[in-house]
Amino acid sequence: MMLSIKMNVKVNEDRKIEIQLPSEVTEGDHEMVIIIDNSEKRKLKSLRDFVGKIDWPVDGMEYQNQVRSEWK
Repeated sequence: MMLSIKMNVKVNEDRKIEIQLPSEVTEGDHEMVIIIDNSEKRKLKSLRDFVGKIDWPVDGMEYQNQVRSEWK
């Protein structure tokens, strides 16, 4: 079984981390891969940041009215 776990951890001065693994992880020998992503956290974007960015082939209101007329 292969299990992927993503978590944020704090690295101490001694460069040690302590993690609690889920109960699905059995006792015994396992291979573990650790990926360190030290890039700055990206600012969460608002949907408003995307307004006007998508090239839509039809007028938005026209499209909505067409779709809604199909509901009748």
